[in-house]
Amino acid sequence: MHAKGHKIPLCLAALLLSAISILAGCSQSPEPANTQQANPATPVQQQYGPPDKVEVVYFYKSIPPPCECLAHAGENVNTTVTNEFKSEIESGKLAFHYLASDEAKNAGMVKRYDPAPFSLIINIIHGQSEQIYNVGEIWEYLYDEPNFRLTVKRHVENALKGQK
Repeated sequence: MHAKGHKIPLCLAALLLSAISILAGCSQSPEPANTQQANPATPVQQQYGPPDKVEVVYFYKSIPPPCECLAHAGENVNTTVTNEFKSEIESGKLAFHYLASDEAKNAGMVKRYDPAPFSLIINIIHGQSEQIYNVGEIWEYLYDEPNFRLTVKRHVENALKGQK
């Protein structure tokens, strides 16, 4: 009888811990460990002039499906890049990839960029030289859609000028 009295509080504690874990997943900034983060306040000077090409890659995990906030972040990146840089994409100056990092067909890109499960990576290409960086700043605006989109747009615009 004494053991029964402990089952309910233990179940409630387990349920509470599960709920906190789920909520914490959306409140933490998903940042990769192995990519260098750009400091938007100090753009890199144009050493080579405008790049030959810019590659923008948004990585997400498809299994388990992302929480609503991270799914929405991916949609905002996709919409911003494809709508704001349509002519650059069509000309080939900008390549945009929206990839599930956990799908086998994307293994080459995952190996190349080594992203966290949810990452916006920009690669500024000058000939054989590549300047790859993670745009971790977007996660500061996860719940502020206008600033989130402006941050994505600003980073892509700067990359097209050859700046971080």
